[in-house]
Amino acid sequence: MFRMNNWIAQGVDTNVMLPYLSRQLGHKSPDETFYYYHQVRDSFRIIQEKDSLSATVLPEVRIR
Repeated sequence: MFRMNNWIAQGVDTNVMLPYLSRQLGHKSPDETFYYYHQVRDSFRIIQEKDSLSATVLPEVRIR
């Protein structure tokens, strides 16, 4: 899943590219490809670096 990590790091829209990668890998659907991607340890770090929305959806809990 090195390719997807590179796409994310470069700002490439993975929603557009995932079907092509899925077909190249012989998967039945992009969902099948994404299942394997989320198993990759490096993916969490890269997604966390690029994520700008989760902090607004799930704000950090502050203890007083």
